[in-house]
Amino acid sequence: MKNTYKKHIILISMLASLVACTEDKPELKNYTIDGSCEVIPEDADVNVGPIYSNNAISNAQSLADAINFDYSERVTGSLPSASGAGTSLVFVDLAITDKSLQTIFVSGDVPEGKRIGAVFVQLAGTTEYFGIPITSKNVTGDVEGLPLEIKMSGPFPVEGTDPEPDLIQTQITSNLNVLALLVDADAAAPVLTEDLSGYASTDWLAPATTPTMTAENVGSGGIQVTLFWNQRNDIDLWLVEPNGHKIYYQDKNSTAGDGYLDFDNVTAYGPENIYFIDDIPDGEYKVKVHYFAGSPVTHWSISVTACGSTAAFSGSLESVDDVDDVFSFNVSEGCVLNIPEPELPPTPGLFDQAALCSAINPE
Repeated sequence: MKNTYKKHIILISMLASLVACTEDKPELKNYTIDGSCEVIPEDADVNVGPIYSNNAISNAQSLADAINFDYSERVTGSLPSASGAGTSLVFVDLAITDKSLQTIFVSGDVPEGKRIGAVFVQLAGTTEYFGIPITSKNVTGDVEGLPLEIKMSGPFPVEGTDPEPDLIQTQITSNLNVLALLVDADAAAPVLTEDLSGYASTDWLAPATTPTMTAENVGSGGIQVTLFWNQRNDIDLWLVEPNGHKIYYQDKNSTAGDGYLDFDNVTAYGPENIYFIDDIPDGEYKVKVHYFAGSPVTHWSISVTACGSTAAFSGSLESVDDVDDVFSFNVSEGCVLNIPEPELPPTPGLFDQAALCSAINPE
């Protein structure tokens, strides 16, 4: 199997407070990653994870209220005007589900001496937009064939609600207004709450066509595994049960418990979703992703909920019939997700740091 894209791991605990360190983020008081991991102060003005709610999601505004982007600022109003912006930004349609963490892959034609300094996203018809600063150490544009990565979390129900509600109760699709702001290669990310009208039209990139975000009502339970990807082709999610049986598109039901593949996307972007409700056999589960049909290199993102926590993974597949072994976990009474310590990405986001610091400083 070929795989030219380094896998990264992000972790959010749904039962304990998030622990994080970071670098190059002054609003976090210069926390470091040398092993001295600390809890983020309550007054730190950063978004560090999913938004927990039991509010039903029924339209674009309630969807926007329930999602989050790593490092993002919520700014009231409409996106900055960028008439005449270039149209080379690659930002594909997004799918999102309850209890999902994923990596969004963004690229574009970045002129020599420039880099993407910020990405702005607004669901059409909503009252706020997300400003996502990109620090100078992030991979931007097309560098060594790798796109820029942005982490996004979907809606999360409040832990302990019995039964946990489906926040996304019906399919909702919203157009997305998306812009990327170019800055000098050695410049810091812009201050997102300031007036950005002074930038020239050549400093902005937009997608050639309007992308969408679709919220899908998929099954959720004690185990939920959800796959997303970034090309118009067919990528498959596999979950191997402790008895060796594989749940996938040709055999959608568990042979040992109440597990199902309830959403099989054969055209583009996902989701594919496998979940168990209550009857969850003990033992080892193996998550795999398979390149079923298509041609371009495809970046994938998988969200795994089990044992009371949610973890997310990303990687790439190069060609048809490639298979990535994503993650294995053991279910038993009192189980936890034993996440391996991740390799540190060029500039870790808070999600990546949470996993790293949890490994260094376990609760």
